[in-house]
Amino acid sequence: SHVQAWSNLGIVLYNHGDIPGSIDAYRKGLQHDSNHVDSHNNLGNSLRANGQLEEAVFHFNEAIRLKPDYPHAYSNLANVLKDLGRLSDALAAYDQAVSLDENYFEAWNNRGATLQELGDLNGAMTSIERALALNSNYADAWSNLGNVYRDLKDFDKATEYLNRSLNLNSTLFMAWNNLGVVYKDQHQHKKALAYFEKALELAPNYAEAHNNLGHSLDKHGKIDKAQKHYEDSIRLKPGYASPYNNLGNLLQNLGDTN
Repeated sequence: SHVQAWSNLGIVLYNHGDIPGSIDAYRKGLQHDSNHVDSHNNLGNSLRANGQLEEAVFHFNEAIRLKPDYPHAYSNLANVLKDLGRLSDALAAYDQAVSLDENYFEAWNNRGATLQELGDLNGAMTSIERALALNSNYADAWSNLGNVYRDLKDFDKATEYLNRSLNLNSTLFMAWNNLGVVYKDQHQHKKALAYFEKALELAPNYAEAHNNLGHSLDKHGKIDKAQKHYEDSIRLKPGYASPYNNLGNLLQNLGDTN
């Protein structure tokens, strides 16, 4: 059918990094059949990747309206709600995803990460461990479990689980960053530098790593480099509060009150 052909093209374009092209293909497909569930779901993913978050929410909700037992649409909706900072709504959507498919380990993992952000560390641990029981080689889940133990100030376990994550996937830039944070939290800023630099080598536009690298450089007395990384972090993620605070403190210490 026309809609399936456009949907297939959208998938190919998305997988080749042509996000605007995939959006256009899915939209053209939906002109032929506005009730094509997978096109709504896939269009939502492309819109999210393109930063069009509210539109993505609309299309995931359309997919769910058309197919209420579609766990991936609930999980994708949760991901974009999390991007929007709507953590309680995201958690409810993850709950729906895992209730529809109790073996959906990615959703269990993301649910755990959301609970961590909400401050429920025990709930987070239980959910992430459920993901790992379903897939013990899931690097993202080991990374998230390490983050929970970091919040619990159990730095030995945090380091163990983040290293396990990197042993499974050495390109997981978030795990490199998070391991750096473990060392930063223990005031080992010189050691943390290498991990933040590795994260940025893998993901040069990762705002959190720029901010963390800036902070460790700041503590290490490398003020000019620190300032640049704070400014890079702000440029890449203007709604991210921490680098503004860090940059403000740095400038204040330099006597620049403007």
